Amino acid sequence: MSAASVNSSIAAILADGRRKQRDAIMTAAGVAGVIVCAFAYAGGFDPKRYADALPTILRLAADAMPPDFSRWREWGGPCWKRCP
Repeated sequence: MSAASVNSSIAAILADGRRKQRDAIMTAAGVAGVIVCAFAYAGGFDPKRYADALPTILRLAADAMPPDFSRWREWGGPCWKRCP
């Protein structure tokens, strides 16, 4: 194999790698764009929507402490039956 042929092969391999990387970046950007548009369409960027989120989360956390496992048979059974 001549040096020109080897250089040409290396150049083709590098160009293919750059093309694949560019395609992956464009695909990721497209998916991210669709997710952002769906989030905006659903009102995900509206701060009023999250106005009472922190107090609700804190109330749920307070209600969960200390954990109450007295009814574990009611919720534990269905959880174990669904596991493969």
